[in-house]
Amino acid sequence: IDLTGASAPLTLEFYEYFSTEHYWDFCMVAVSADGGLTWTQLRGSSYWGTAPSGSSNVWILSALDISPFAGQQILIGYYFDTIDDAANDFAGWFIDDVKVYEGVTDVVPWLSSSPADGVVAPGGNQNVTVTANAGGMSGGTFRASLVVNNND
Repeated sequence: IDLTGASAPLTLEFYEYFSTEHYWDFCMVAVSADGGLTWTQLRGSSYWGTAPSGSSNVWILSALDISPFAGQQILIGYYFDTIDDAANDFAGWFIDDVKVYEGVTDVVPWLSSSPADGVVAPGGNQNVTVTANAGGMSGGTFRASLVVNNND
């Protein structure tokens, strides 16, 4: 994917559905900016890592930040790891409608937080209000993630 003319923020977006052995099968995503010689994990690592595992039960819209790769040509790798050859009778991992775009869009329009981002001083605290607005949505199961990063 040619990102040489692109600038941050950049987002990789895709729909995924997975039915895997929980805690043993993992759905990972990585990016290479050197033709596949090295890979940077965007999401998760296998074996008790942070990659999705288990069953999503529905198609999930996932969005990953690829801003660090602005100005480069990249490869995107989707890596499914079953760890071993036991209990591999699950459906697996399905990916659809992959997009890369510049800018920020509201990937989860029914979920908002206030404040959306910020910095908390050491020893301080910050209340965050998360709102789910189901107005206008069809029935079904919906998932989203609220991410809190720290530098401890």
